[in-house]
Amino acid sequence: GKTFMGGQPVELPNIGTSLLMKITERGKVLNVTGSAPQDMDFKQMQVEFPEKKVSIGDSWTRRLKATQKFPVPMIAKYTVTGFSKVKGYDCVVIKSTIGVDPNYVNEEKMDLTVDATGLLYFAYKDGKMVKNEVNSLMDLTMTLETPEQPKPVKINMKMDLKMSMVIK
Repeated sequence: GKTFMGGQPVELPNIGTSLLMKITERGKVLNVTGSAPQDMDFKQMQVEFPEKKVSIGDSWTRRLKATQKFPVPMIAKYTVTGFSKVKGYDCVVIKSTIGVDPNYVNEEKMDLTVDATGLLYFAYKDGKMVKNEVNSLMDLTMTLETPEQPKPVKINMKMDLKMSMVIK
């Protein structure tokens, strides 16, 4: 795949990268091995399941802390929407929605909107994430201070991400 910056195509890093993540039954990441980028926080990216049993229509949320790479806290909401058979696995289908934490107090000179939605397919009998599809849209406007004048810079990013389990 490619992305464009300033109208010019740029190769995406880490295409074809394989990682092995050891996680608990609830989805908490214990460790990651493979050629993972040093600056990626997989503990923040992995869905953690609630301690209580959930049914269709049940939801839970998780606060994703601000990091140096992404200095804005986010709220992820997960909702069980149904069941599906994927790659031969009985999966629970979980809708995810992610956005900026509404309690975030923006002290920077930036305006950020994040709208990400997706579907996770988790093989609940086997404890495996079979498929994860996310569509995200991010709008960022920030003011850069220059000696001449403050200048607003607008960044729009649309990303469609599809991850699936590879069976070896």
